[in-house]
Formats: sequence, C-alpha cells, structure tokens
Amino acid sequence: MIHPLLPSTIPTIKTKRLLLRALTMMDLEAIFQIRSSKNFTKYTAREPIKTLDEAKGIIEMIQSIFAKKEGISWAMNINESTKLIGSIGVWKFDNSLNVAEIGYDLNVKHQGKGYMHEALHAVLHFCFTTLNLKKIQAKVDIENHASKKCLLKHGFSRDSTFVDQVITKYNPTHLYTLEKKSLISSS
Repeated sequence: MIHPLLPSTIPTIKTKRLLLRALTMMDLEAIFQIRSSKNFTKYTAREPIKTLDEAKGIIEMIQSIFAKKEGISWAMNINESTKLIGSIGVWKFDNSLNVAEIGYDLNVKHQGKGYMHEALHAVLHFCFTTLNLKKIQAKVDIENHASKKCLLKHGFSRDSTFVDQVITKYNPTHLYTLEKKSLISSS
C-alpha cells in the first residue's frame, strides 16, 4: 500500500557511527557480497544470488518500491566510509492501522558491533515521527537469536497471537511488534 507521508527523496540520516542514505548502483558489489552469502539467506526463504545482474535487480526493485511510495530503504555506511555494510527498510504499510513491517541485513563482518542497533533506533524514530506510524512489526526466523535480541532491546515484544509462518527455508517465524506508545514510555 502507498504511504502518503513518504518524502519525495530518501532522507540521509546520521547517527553516531553510521550514515543511512539512498541505495544506488554504486552499492552493487556490496549488495552482491551480502546477498550471495549463505549467512544472509540462512534466515530467509531466498537463495544466495549468483550474479551482479541479480544484485542490480535487487537495487532496482528497492528503488521502484520507493518510487511507488510503497516502502523506503536505506543503505548503511560507517560514517567515514562510502561502502555499504547493510541496509534497513520499511514497507507493507497498512494505513488503516498505521502499521508497517521493518527488515534489515548486515554484512557478517560487521555483525555484533552494535551497528544494527544504531540504525534500527534511527529508523524507528523516523517511522514514528515523520511517517506517524503507530506500530512497527518484524517477522523473524525463530533461530535468528541476534535479530530477536536487537528487537527486544528496542522494546519490541513477541506477538503471541501470531500463527508461526514458514517464510524461511526451514523454520517458522515469530512476529515482533513495537507500538509508538511503548517506545515513548521506554525512552
């Protein structure tokens, strides 16, 4: 669904250590490196990509989703670098409920350093203030403990009413939800 409050251009967001910016074709090699890794596809239903053309298709798809106002994604760079280390995005807007889904990926070389925590904090702020969303959801493979830990650290809670779906190759998923009021009360 289209979200009426999405800006006309992807805003740059700076955090203490990261620069979140629009994804471009300059990110082709980095997208290929992340998405061709079995570590990336371990918790998704996707197969590792095999060519740079597939990476190009991913970038074009992400850009098209934004152009249609159906989602917004950022490339993640460490502040002093121009190389993408991961991405984070929001899509599947339900304007009647003011809810959207969030997802992210991070190069394995940069995992465990708090970068996703930092990016998630900034993007949640954008979603609740600029997009005026009331709720953010994330679907997580039950074995992806690092992702669950990151979400819980931000105040997400597991939705016990969600029926586990198998969206990954092998495992069911859990739905984690963060309501705007939860974020405000925990700040």
